[in-house]
Amino acid sequence: MSNKSKSILLLLSKAFSAMVTMGSMMFIARGLSINDYSEYRQVITIVSLIVSIFSIGLPSSILYFLTGKEKEKYLSNIYLGLSILCLILAIFSYPIMLLSNNNFDTKIFTESYSLISVLIILSLITSILENLYISYNKIKLILFTSFAPNLIYIILVIYLYWNHSDSNSVVIALIMRELVKVFLFFKFVSKHKMKIKYIKYDKIKEVLFFGIPIGLSSLIGSLNTNIDKLLVGRYLDDRSFAIISNGSYEIPVLSLVGISLFNILIPSLKHKLDLGNNSEVLKLWRRAGEVMITVIIPITIGTIIFAKEIIVFLFSNKYLDAVIIFQIYQINAITRIYIYGTFFLAAGQSKRYTQNSIYHLVNNFLLSLILINFLGVLGVALAAVLSNIIQVFIQNYQISKILKVQMKNVFPYKSLSFAIMICVSLTYLGYFIYMNLTGFNILIGISVMGTTVLLTMLVLNFLINREILDYGIQFYLKLQSKFKLRN
Repeated sequence: MSNKSKSILLLLSKAFSAMVTMGSMMFIARGLSINDYSEYRQVITIVSLIVSIFSIGLPSSILYFLTGKEKEKYLSNIYLGLSILCLILAIFSYPIMLLSNNNFDTKIFTESYSLISVLIILSLITSILENLYISYNKIKLILFTSFAPNLIYIILVIYLYWNHSDSNSVVIALIMRELVKVFLFFKFVSKHKMKIKYIKYDKIKEVLFFGIPIGLSSLIGSLNTNIDKLLVGRYLDDRSFAIISNGSYEIPVLSLVGISLFNILIPSLKHKLDLGNNSEVLKLWRRAGEVMITVIIPITIGTIIFAKEIIVFLFSNKYLDAVIIFQIYQINAITRIYIYGTFFLAAGQSKRYTQNSIYHLVNNFLLSLILINFLGVLGVALAAVLSNIIQVFIQNYQISKILKVQMKNVFPYKSLSFAIMICVSLTYLGYFIYMNLTGFNILIGISVMGTTVLLTMLVLNFLINREILDYGIQFYLKLQSKFKLRN
């Protein structure tokens, strides 16, 4: 199987998981009371944070150590290292639950201590699986680990929805999903057993300590993503927490497109940077930004203008207060035209990117702490957007210094402004016509949004950058030619 085919399959696997997550939230938000739903989202927030802390970059260590000649020797030490991390997590699990109770002013974490602890430990184990399977070229196993557990999970969630269950029942459904993944992992372990003769203290230490810098970056990113929820949980009520959780929801396709494009860019950027060919680096960087503009801006403007339809579609009428919060958070997508870590990694300046992440976290925390006192949930949302905009300016300035060009040449401001103007005009026109013809209607509204997003993407491909359009045409022609050859 070619690397391109593997990449496509991995992308499909992630897309399926993202769709299941989105679909499950639709049922959970409707099936649970606001208080129960808030508790469920609090549990998800803590699980995400704790796994980021205790994994200490082990998934990245796996990719590094299991692609060399001593793969089998390191595998046994990785197994033991993971077991040690799980044991440490089990020991500290009750204090973690007490801290979580204190932050969210709840008792759910100690009342459901056993369930939540099991979920966290299982999630820690499954956090390494994709990279482990990639190291052994087990693409089919990755796909099965994505499809089978998620399929079971969505069936359980639908069952719970019809039976009006509580937050604990959803946690049990999550545990069942992770248990299926762990069962498949044990099948892998049965074929690639731990060998005592390979276990050495130095190697365990090497595996665990190697990933710490990367794990730190991952932890900072996780804190940055969840700082708004932690502060709202600390200072405001359950309803406010549910509102911020739903309002800060990110449309999955945006992150998937960005990761796919910029991961492909790393080798090309590194090669040109190593040659000192700054003009070519700048040209490639701006071109990537313009390609992203043709995708991200239509989706972002569409989600902002049709925010009410999206919130009701995803979470029901109970969470209409989240509409304005959702609209504010969608502005963040505009700042994600670039994944800046790609550039700093290619330039050999990953330390600078980690420092930037820390500055971003501090800015986000301070702005959130100030604005939450004046504007509540709205203040936290504004803080997230403002800190992202500040971060974009800082990183563009740093890139301009590395490439020795003016800051205005690093970022395609004109293309971005033009794209926003086109998308706002066409999308609002579609919204205006739809509202005057039918009034508020979820299905019609979502359909009109999809149509305007596709239309504006097409227009931007003609006016800014047509690479995606050309690729789509070539892909269609190849499929057509293959079909003709078979017939």
